Amino acid sequence: MGDEHRPANDEAGALNVADSYIERGTVAWEELLGHEVHVLQDGRVIRTGFVDAVTVGADGLWIAAEGVEARAFYEKARGHVVLPTTQQPVPIVHYAASFV
Repeated sequence: MGDEHRPANDEAGALNVADSYIERGTVAWEELLGHEVHVLQDGRVIRTGFVDAVTVGADGLWIAAEGVEARAFYEKARGHVVLPTTQQPVPIVHYAASFV
């Protein structure tokens, strides 16, 4: 019970999102700021991370850098689908460079 929304491993070990999740549609990208999300391409999860910025038209978003993964931009026009994980959003903190 409850597993219908979790990614499942296929035989190659790559994550696949359950069909029922995709059938219900995607979330408005402007609502994902601060949320942990799965970024999909062709039905496969290609990145998981926190959204730290969304474009004004909500047609693209940035996933924050984490560990060895660099900050990356994903856009609807390139076929990316973004789905939230089950975790709560985290506060976004932007640091300004200071030269002292």
